[in-house]
Amino acid sequence: MLKIALLGNEIPFYFPNILADAVYAHRIPCQISFYQENNEVGELLLNYGKAVAQGSSVEVTRAFSPLAALQEAQGVIYANDNKSTSYYHNDIQFLAQVDPDRRFLGNRSPYSGIEGLLQSLRQGTESIPLGKLIKEHNPDAKIILLSPNATALVQLFGHLGLDAVAFYPDVLEFNRKMAFETGKSLGTNPEQIHFTYGGLEHFTWLTATNIGEQPVNLLQLKQLFTIGYQEDVAIKWVDTYDAIAFGDSQKIGQFLPVQPGIFSMDEVLFTETVAQRKERILLMSSIAQKGLEQEEGRKNQSKLLSTVSNLRPVEALYTWLGKEEKKIQGVLQLNRNKQVSNLPIDAVIVDELQAFYTKGKGKTLPPAIEDLAYTICHWQKTVAKATLGDWAMVREAVEEDLALEGGDRLAAFTLVQEFIEQYRQILPQFFME
Repeated sequence: MLKIALLGNEIPFYFPNILADAVYAHRIPCQISFYQENNEVGELLLNYGKAVAQGSSVEVTRAFSPLAALQEAQGVIYANDNKSTSYYHNDIQFLAQVDPDRRFLGNRSPYSGIEGLLQSLRQGTESIPLGKLIKEHNPDAKIILLSPNATALVQLFGHLGLDAVAFYPDVLEFNRKMAFETGKSLGTNPEQIHFTYGGLEHFTWLTATNIGEQPVNLLQLKQLFTIGYQEDVAIKWVDTYDAIAFGDSQKIGQFLPVQPGIFSMDEVLFTETVAQRKERILLMSSIAQKGLEQEEGRKNQSKLLSTVSNLRPVEALYTWLGKEEKKIQGVLQLNRNKQVSNLPIDAVIVDELQAFYTKGKGKTLPPAIEDLAYTICHWQKTVAKATLGDWAMVREAVEEDLALEGGDRLAAFTLVQEFIEQYRQILPQFFME
C-alpha cells in the first residue's frame, strides 16, 4: 500500500483538501500518516479523517513523531507556514516607518526585497531539520511542498539532495481566465486553446499558444491581449519586454526596481484568517462527531471543501510516482531536464509535472526577459543558501536583489541584520557556534 506522510504546522489547513483528493478522486489504496504536535488538533484530524475515509481504500493514521510518519513513506506532503502572514505584516509596518516612501528600500513584497528575503529565511526554522531527517531516513521520498515562498524551499531541499516540488496556483487561475478571454476574442471554444508557459515563480511568461494543433501568431495574440489582474500593468510588460505575462502581472513587478504603476503588496494572506480557521475547526469537529452518513455531515463537508485550498497534492504525488498518466499544471521544480532551455538546470521553474520527461528541445523564454530571469533565479539560489544560516549569503542576496536597485543596499543589509537578531528564536541557524 502506498504511504503518504503529512508534516508541517499548516497541515490542518490543507487536511480536508488532501483527504478529499485521496478519497474521492482516486481509487488507489493508500495510508495517510500525519504528525501534529498539538494533541487536541491531532485528535481532531484523526477523527475527521476516519469519518471521511470510512468505506474507502484510504487509511488515516496519526504518528507521534515526524520519523514515525516518514517510515516507509513513498511520498511526503509538507505544509510549513511559520506564521508568515503575521510576521510579514510586522515587517512592513516597521519598514514603513523607516522608509515610508520606499526611497531606499525598494519594493514592498513577500517575494523580493527585504520583506521577501525575511520570509524566505523564516522558512528554514522547521524546514532545515525536517529536510535533514528525511535525507537520513527516507532520502528517496517524493516531497510536495505547500508553503509560501516555495522557490526557496525547493532550492533548500535540493541542496540537501532531496526531490521536492511545489504548486504555483496563480498559473492555474490565470490559464482559465486567459483561455476564456482569448477564445472570446478569437471566436473559438476556450477548451481548444492551449497555452505553453515558462519562467519562475511570480515571473512566468507565455511561450506559445495553440488552438487545437494550429499555432497562434504571437503578434496577433499581443494585439488581442487586453486582460490581466492589473490590466495596465499587463499591457506594460507587452510594451516593455515584447512578452506576455502569464500569471498575476502585478507580482512580476515586485522583482524589479520601484516604478510607476507597480504597487507595493501590503495586504497578503498566505493561508487563512482567524475567523476562517475557527469555522474550519467547527465544521471538521461536526463531521468527526456525526460522520457523512447523515445529510448534515454531507452538507458540512461540502461547505468545508468550498472554503479550503483546492490544490491536488495527492494527484500530483500519484502522477510523479508513475501511478497515473497525467500532467499536473503549475508546478515549481528544478530545471533538471532543461524543460526551459534558456535557464540553468538548478533554476526553480514553473512547468508541468509528470513521471517521465522525453528528451528534446525545451520551451524558450522570450529573449527580452531572459537576462532578467537569469538574474532573478541566481538571486533565488543565493537566498536558499542564506536560509541555511550563511551571513555571507544574506549580504550577497541583498547585493543581488533587483528590487533594491537604486536604493541604499548597505542600509538594507543593516536592517536585515537587525531583523534577524529580532527573530533570533525562529532563526537559530544564524546563531549556532
